[in-house]
Amino acid sequence: MFIAGGWMTSMNFVPRAECDDEKHILDARLYDVRGQAIAEFEEESGLSRTAGQFSISTPFGIVRDLDTGFNLAISYAADIKEPSARVREIMEKGLHEGRDEYDRVFMLPVSDLDKLLLNQAQLVGKNPLTYESAKPEEQILLHEAIGGFVAAHQTLTGRSVERKTLDKLAQAGINIVQKDTSIGTHQLD
Repeated sequence: MFIAGGWMTSMNFVPRAECDDEKHILDARLYDVRGQAIAEFEEESGLSRTAGQFSISTPFGIVRDLDTGFNLAISYAADIKEPSARVREIMEKGLHEGRDEYDRVFMLPVSDLDKLLLNQAQLVGKNPLTYESAKPEEQILLHEAIGGFVAAHQTLTGRSVERKTLDKLAQAGINIVQKDTSIGTHQLD
């Protein structure tokens, strides 16, 4: 399972009422990308890492929404030990804390990832709250989710995203800028 975004937030380790306390800015857990990914996945999926229901691979990176310039999301993949039908049921019924009324759950074969990305260019301008398609590859993704799928593409498919896909996205106003942010590169803007 691929999760296109999880937020770096103190809400992943303290109650919501305490999350704005300035002391958390110094808490190392706020900057632990792997720990944040695990907490976010547990919240979004309703599964438990400690119960052995999933494991998180190394996060792919941090994605910034170029439209707003400040939304940071972690993209990562999870190896789920539960049947996909059960995970979908949990997520669709909202049996987990992170559920909101606009969540949509869909299962997409990895072989259709390129179709999903290419379709985003054609879906620009459609209202994600009213647009519906039964086809998983025709779902509208948030921009940070698109960036997450591009970042994870090599790992998920075994090959890089095709240049034509990135060009079509750019023509539609969805610009993906990839930067190496591994230790020692210092290219985070």
